Amino acid sequence: SITRRLDPHLPAIVGDMEKLKQAFINLVNNAFDAISDKGTITIFTRYDAELGQVIISVMDDGHGISPQELDKIFDPFFTTKPVGKGTGLGLAVTFGIIQEHNGKIEVESPPSIAINEKNENSQGTLFKMYLPVSGKKDKLKTDDIKHIAIS
Repeated sequence: SITRRLDPHLPAIVGDMEKLKQAFINLVNNAFDAISDKGTITIFTRYDAELGQVIISVMDDGHGISPQELDKIFDPFFTTKPVGKGTGLGLAVTFGIIQEHNGKIEVESPPSIAINEKNENSQGTLFKMYLPVSGKKDKLKTDDIKHIAIS
């Protein structure tokens, strides 16, 4: 299942909307792979006025990522998925897109916050994309994130 906790008052994210959607979809797809049809994905958005950035977070309560793998997950062609299930490019592409937009991406596994009330000790992973709100290109608004998360 997907839970959304979206701030309805976010300023627009500025950048290439198609690339930003691709980055977001990559994170959601990875979360779906991690939960194996029986877990929860939570999508959070918030604005950090001090940083001047919108933070989009995708968290799952799946199997998590080992400390050894965390150092490699953004490397091209690195994958923990079985043969034929992944190319190892999704997170590398996502990392590149976020950098192109003068943002950053962080990962925690397990997350530092409880994933759900039922199982506070679950593994899981939390990805946070930090994106600046100033620039000159297309704007990606919270409504776009809602639409992507639903589809």
